[in-house]
Amino acid sequence: SALAEVPVNRMERMIKLTTQNPISLLVKFGIMAWNGTCVDNCSGHGECHNGTCLCEIQFDGPECHVPNLSYYIAFATIFFLLALVCLIQLVMCIVAEWQRMKAPSLLRACRVTTQKLLYFVVFLAAIIRGAYFTSPAAFEEGWSRSLMSAYYPLLLSGSSLVVCFWAEVFHLRDIRWEKPQFLSKSFLGFVTFNIITYSLLLAEFVTTRFANTTLEQK
Repeated sequence: SALAEVPVNRMERMIKLTTQNPISLLVKFGIMAWNGTCVDNCSGHGECHNGTCLCEIQFDGPECHVPNLSYYIAFATIFFLLALVCLIQLVMCIVAEWQRMKAPSLLRACRVTTQKLLYFVVFLAAIIRGAYFTSPAAFEEGWSRSLMSAYYPLLLSGSSLVVCFWAEVFHLRDIRWEKPQFLSKSFLGFVTFNIITYSLLLAEFVTTRFANTTLEQK
């Protein structure tokens, strides 16, 4: 996790500095002070201004090599709260349908409707994004990176569902919307769009796995 990486990075940097020749180390810092440059170019995570690193918001420290924990904690909390709200709303929809039935059936209460699917899609997207901000280093390589990429197709699924729903509300006057239901005439377009989207995600996953396998064999 981000917390565990901080002391390791500091220790590695200290070992790197202490193993250098003292004279070359003094020359290095002397040139940096004279030129107004920064150590390791701010680790590639910021800009150097008069010898001081201005870090990107995701990083902290004098050399921009330490994760900004407040940034990651704040966004992880926001996304997990959003996931919790969506899960509660999804359960409330199922319970409401259960209570309206004369002969209650869990399978019928869980049938797909526009509202339920939207809550479920947003729940999955928020969980994936929250997991990323909890441990961003775990989503940098391999299948974890492809899992992180699933966040964007889920956003597209939710957006396309909203577009199809409102298109039917405005153009299909003969449909009554008092009862929970799913898409009707725009269902085929919604499914086709999502098949294309998730096919691209699957292709990315397969390509990533193939590339990793090739590198391991080499």
